Amino acid sequence: MENIKYDLVVTKHPGLIEYLKKEKIVEENVSYLYYVDNPDQVRGLNVIGSLTCVMAKYCAAYTEVDLDIPYELRDAYLTESLVRTMLRGLETFYVLPLEEMKKRDAVIRALKFFALESDHEWDSLKEFLLDGNNPKDHDLYKVCQVLDGFHSFTEYVRRYAKPDFWPEIEAELEERVLKDLS
Repeated sequence: MENIKYDLVVTKHPGLIEYLKKEKIVEENVSYLYYVDNPDQVRGLNVIGSLTCVMAKYCAAYTEVDLDIPYELRDAYLTESLVRTMLRGLETFYVLPLEEMKKRDAVIRALKFFALESDHEWDSLKEFLLDGNNPKDHDLYKVCQVLDGFHSFTEYVRRYAKPDFWPEIEAELEERVLKDLS
């Protein structure tokens, strides 16, 4: 899980607060609320617990605590041990307005073009591989993992890297292709 310093826990379950503290997910002195009905209560904060979508959009980060609570316990105040047995997971969300997402998408496209279309970056990888280095230690490896340039990266490994490195990179490419097909 990502290392987030939470400002606020939103839950009606004392056991959840106890669990989050014991697991060191939140600090001992973390603030908590039973319910949020005003955006100013969460605006710009890192929040963990249970919020409506309407309120979650005001958080800097929101981590949903997914509890599998049986119907007969929906109105109960869960203990820490019950939280442990019912916890399905934690999932963090960063909510951005559409215009902000479009701006970020444009930046990512520009970075992708720079990283994957720049002769300098590929020449740097070629020299790196010819020097006998592990392909996974080059920055372009990380970029290609995220920005759909893994086919080109694999081709460079085949051409310029020591054969010892080929199987691992080719297996990763095959895994990506199979994942894309499913």
